[in-house]
Amino acid sequence: MRQMLRVMFLVALISMGEMEVSAQCVVRGRITDKNGEVPIGVAIFSKSDASLGTTTDIDGNFELKVSKPDRQVLRISYVGYKTIEDTIQCSGGGVLTRNYVIEPTTQDLKTVVVTANAVKSLDVHMETVKKLSSKTFDYISSETIKKTVDANVAAAITRVTGVSSTSNGFITVRGIGDRYLKTTINGCRIPTLDPLTNNIKLDIFPASLVDNIIINKTASPDLPGDWAGAYVSIETKEFPEALSVYMETSLGYNSKATFKEVLSSERSSTDWLGFDNSFRDRSHSDYIQFNNNPSTYDEFVALGLGDYYRNLGVTKNTPWTDTYFKLGLIELGLLGKAQFDDQAAFDDAKTAYNSLYYREHAYDLLNADAVNSEKTFPNTWRNTVRKAPMNFSQSFSIGNQVKFLKKTLGYMIGFRYSSATQFDPDSYGNRFGVQSKIIDGKAADFDKIFQQASKEIHGWSALFGVSYKLDQNNTVSLLFMPNITGINNVRDMETIPTIGSDSDPYSHRIYQFYESRKQMITQFKTDHYLPRSRVRIEFNSSYTKGKSNLPDLRVTPYINPDSSVQNAPEYIIGTGINTGRYFRYLDENIFDSQLSGELPLGNDPALVRKIKIGASYQYNFRQQDNYFYQLLEGNGSEIIRASNPLADAFGLDRFNIITIPNHSYSGNHGDSLRSVQQYYQRFVYPNNRIFGNSHTLAGFVMLDYSIVPRIRISGGLRVEQASMFTDCNLFDDLHLASDDNRRRFIAPSPILNIMIRPGKLDEVSYLPSISFIIKLKDQEDSPINFRLNYSSTVARPSLRELSDNAYFDYEINKVIYGNSLLKMVHINNYDLRLESYFKSGDNVSLSLFYKEFRNHIEVADFGQYLVWINNPNISWAKGVEIEGKKSIGTWLEFRANLTLVDSRSAFNTSYTKPEGYLVQGRDVSRTMLDQAPYVINAMITYFARKAGVTASISYNLQGPRVITTGSYKDIPDVYEMPRNLVDLKILKNFGKHYSLSLKVMDLLNTSITRAYKIGNNYDFVYDNYKYGTSYILAFSYKL
Repeated sequence: MRQMLRVMFLVALISMGEMEVSAQCVVRGRITDKNGEVPIGVAIFSKSDASLGTTTDIDGNFELKVSKPDRQVLRISYVGYKTIEDTIQCSGGGVLTRNYVIEPTTQDLKTVVVTANAVKSLDVHMETVKKLSSKTFDYISSETIKKTVDANVAAAITRVTGVSSTSNGFITVRGIGDRYLKTTINGCRIPTLDPLTNNIKLDIFPASLVDNIIINKTASPDLPGDWAGAYVSIETKEFPEALSVYMETSLGYNSKATFKEVLSSERSSTDWLGFDNSFRDRSHSDYIQFNNNPSTYDEFVALGLGDYYRNLGVTKNTPWTDTYFKLGLIELGLLGKAQFDDQAAFDDAKTAYNSLYYREHAYDLLNADAVNSEKTFPNTWRNTVRKAPMNFSQSFSIGNQVKFLKKTLGYMIGFRYSSATQFDPDSYGNRFGVQSKIIDGKAADFDKIFQQASKEIHGWSALFGVSYKLDQNNTVSLLFMPNITGINNVRDMETIPTIGSDSDPYSHRIYQFYESRKQMITQFKTDHYLPRSRVRIEFNSSYTKGKSNLPDLRVTPYINPDSSVQNAPEYIIGTGINTGRYFRYLDENIFDSQLSGELPLGNDPALVRKIKIGASYQYNFRQQDNYFYQLLEGNGSEIIRASNPLADAFGLDRFNIITIPNHSYSGNHGDSLRSVQQYYQRFVYPNNRIFGNSHTLAGFVMLDYSIVPRIRISGGLRVEQASMFTDCNLFDDLHLASDDNRRRFIAPSPILNIMIRPGKLDEVSYLPSISFIIKLKDQEDSPINFRLNYSSTVARPSLRELSDNAYFDYEINKVIYGNSLLKMVHINNYDLRLESYFKSGDNVSLSLFYKEFRNHIEVADFGQYLVWINNPNISWAKGVEIEGKKSIGTWLEFRANLTLVDSRSAFNTSYTKPEGYLVQGRDVSRTMLDQAPYVINAMITYFARKAGVTASISYNLQGPRVITTGSYKDIPDVYEMPRNLVDLKILKNFGKHYSLSLKVMDLLNTSITRAYKIGNNYDFVYDNYKYGTSYILAFSYKL
């Protein structure tokens, strides 16, 4: 990291040095027409010196070097447009930014139209794009994000109309969950890195490296067709017109964590960098399995008779008989050859074998290496306590345009590191089980939960982007963006059954769950313009390597076997599927490429008329490997525990082989037994390794055509051919048919009997869309637009959902089943929007939407497990959005948006397992999963410009939304409840370069509450967390 900071500092010095030694003034800017289109080849030259001139490039940008600091009159000229004259005054060594809007010759040019700097991170730029776009979208710019307390994209995006966040880092749009959302970086897909969801956790992306977050809400042919709620594009920072340097350091205090003793676990030396340095992780290939119950064949091989039996053709899989036993005893000298048929001699030989050196020695020989292998697992079962430091973040960015080989090279380098701790010592909740009931509208026979919960988050992100202008008509760009985040989750939970409960006995569980997520994003883009044909060609490609490592997740249950005694003084270590070490490795790589060409139709500059055609290809590969080491008790462990009850229950000495005297054990006929107190059993099953891949090939044609200046139509057809395949690695290697009985196997509890068929999908989708844009008021600075859109989109099941595989998920403590019979969801989307803009910069809009889903995919909860199923009926969602911005003078700005949503999904949760067993469910009629009935956002910003002070207060509220559906008997649905989130930010500028800000996050310290819905009530809490109010002080410098 120190080397990286040194490099950044050196680049800054070089850039600033270049600025100082340059004696020329550089005029840079961008030219567009009133429709937001980019005329290519616009001439910009000095009126007094015709040799001083240039033309705009493929993006409408220009750069003009002025060697004299005198006043200059620039002329901007283009065929079919009015000539503009603008007087400028340059100072040596500086950069002057001028942007122009040119008007067609058919209109009077009353004034020179010089726009503000066309920086994509500003509201003024995004508002212009939004007015003129053929698509319906909303956004939040970097300018607005800076007015909030939001540090990452997940927090910032919730300020957008119709967007709400979930407690685990995901978002919903218009009440529609992550299944129907797609997230991209600069328009290219990235991996989800989550085994259960279809969208990515957006908290991995820092807001400081983002220019805009764009949320497309209507489909068009040039966008991928597999979404319905929103198509989100995170637009990373671009290089500026002139040298720009920004640095910020922040320190944060949390009312419930900072400087307090918080729950934690033993950590690696690199946790602060967002990844584990193999302290938790281990090599699974060199693990040696402990053999606690060796067969007689195993013992004889350990005693040196392996070659003897192999010469006889006897292996481990050969059925064992007395004949082989006698032959082994003869080789060991315990039975004479002449006594082969003497039963009494054979019995004496067996007694001697069991009571003397042989059997015990064989046990030791078999497991000597295994004992050492078992001890490589560290004794990290218990939680620790540490004093939480202050939250911290450091940001740095630098960008500029320079000359390289006499051509323009733009670059942007950014970096952000952050560290934070959350803690709630008083979390509580309740749990329904399969034996729980609802009696007279009240819950009965449930478990009460009391817990402490902490979360330690460390991560860093960087951005390296360059753009090189080969000539006026050709540009190439390259971007690399690494993101690494490590999260250490620790819980200490006590479960107490209510009176008369048939649930588990009193228990105390310790959860330690560390996850490291890594995204390595590489993007390459080229823009080309063919002057003769006026065709613009864009190529964009992206390759992302994603990795999510979950090393050594541990669940440690202590159980009081006497459920009739509360507050029992003694607990014993629980055994079974929950006690052990779980490792999950998820690799997901995505290649995404897009090629498009755009041809203008006609020569009327007052009308937008163009046709666009293109193609895209996307490849997604996903591999998930799971390893589980169950902790089991050895033979006679109860005797050892009784003899030393105060010993460390997880001490490494418990893996040592010892002799247990006077022990009666089935199969052992002596008076003593060689055993261990505990050992690990690694389960190796076909479903431990699963993979999947998908290929999506698409082509589209799109027409954007102004019939008359006030009426514009945009639409076309997109065709997508998608093929998906997923299976267990073993079954695929063996080329097993989908109905091959070898696909059926017995997995450990609680999965048990399972059959895994390959998941396949191969379909062609024809996706039409059309939009009408009517200018009810055709004025550039205050238009009123009416938009009407229809589109057909799809939602394909994810690779994880399409696999019949089941595995135990320790995050939600349930078994997750996929479904190879899932069908693709088809959606019809209808949108209407009325938007009005004012000369003052204020705006207001009203949107109506309706969505119809066929084969909507639901998650059904059957108590101990979840399964994905199709809803064969029609599901729907409808709603209204209202958004507005109002400025009062130059000192106050008010923004607000309101979304009201309703939806309905009615179906029966019964389904058929792959092995043919029908699981009976129940009839369900409710809102769609993750749908909130309302979302409210508001922000007031106060500007005291003379004092250099800006203050913002923001508010967010979303209605109760269903997050888990009860599909079995009396298990009710679980809802995430509303939170009144209030944040405050005060910023003070000191001169042009320095500023100090105070952020207050969650001013009201509201709780995160999830509750069961019983009848119409939400008062039965599923879980409740309160992580305190955060106060963040930040100091920044900008150039």
